[in-house]
Amino acid sequence: MYKRKETVYMIKPLKWIKGLGEEYIAMTPFGEYKIYKHENQWYWGYEFDEYYNEQHLGCKSLEDGKNKAQAHWTMRLEQCLLKRL
Repeated sequence: MYKRKETVYMIKPLKWIKGLGEEYIAMTPFGEYKIYKHENQWYWGYEFDEYYNEQHLGCKSLEDGKNKAQAHWTMRLEQCLLKRL
């Protein structure tokens, strides 16, 4: 009997680049995450296209925004993966 070797996948962390001003962007194959500061308040969001986005979600800091965006990215991708028991 042939037994397939299992492949283990890890979710690649978001890679952040600095945009204009206090804006940070992480590109994905499906859209982009943004973290930005507006009037001393930090926000994070996700833009899939011009019709679907989740923007202006509050966060405490740049690092908090990165953590929230990474958790969102991981949650979305985990929905596509099968867990083997």
